[in-house]
Amino acid sequence: MIELFDIKTWRYERKFAVSKLSQQEIELIVRFHPAMFSEIHHPRWVNNIYLDSFGMRNYRDSVEGLRNRIKIRIRWYGRFFRSVKEPMLEFKFKKGFLGAKKLFPLSSFLINQQIGVGGINGLIRNSDLPDSIKAYVSSLNPHLLNRYLRKYYRSWDGHYRITIDSGMECNTVNSHSQTLFQQDSDKISTVLELKYDFSKDAGADAITNHFPFRMTRNSKYVNGIERTLT
Repeated sequence: MIELFDIKTWRYERKFAVSKLSQQEIELIVRFHPAMFSEIHHPRWVNNIYLDSFGMRNYRDSVEGLRNRIKIRIRWYGRFFRSVKEPMLEFKFKKGFLGAKKLFPLSSFLINQQIGVGGINGLIRNSDLPDSIKAYVSSLNPHLLNRYLRKYYRSWDGHYRITIDSGMECNTVNSHSQTLFQQDSDKISTVLELKYDFSKDAGADAITNHFPFRMTRNSKYVNGIERTLT
């Protein structure tokens, strides 16, 4: 799949799934870090529809911990149920701790409680996408809806960014539950992610050594799928 893209920019992404500290405690650790992180964006809800093959190959690759992985999702921000004006189709590539994205604008669409596979497939079909991308994505199915609240921080020197995600909610497409979303019951309630350019890896340990928690493997897609199966 990656051969369809000309990816030149990769960045490091280190995740820390934190279960023993409150979100407020985690934010204090970030704010009082020697690298002088400060908030750079208003908190906002991140909404996703994850696409995968019928056999859920991307999910299985992530569970098995393969070094080279991919996730494909439709993403937008703010309220979930609304007329979405600027949705994006995202391809997220992983090579170990390195990550890269390729984004494609999609047509506007309305998402409501009746959203289903047909509506999502129609969005892909009616959007102005490269033929190779449209053909590939048309073979996939929507498997998971999720959303979470994200806060953004940047170090004083501008070289390192942190995001803090909390309040994850998830459900399957065409779910028959009375409420579309259900709170993730996973003990991990907050995920901190450190992101920085490939060239800045030498200084990353100086950042992470001040965290009182360890780096972990964590996938919101995997967590969401496993949550909906329980």
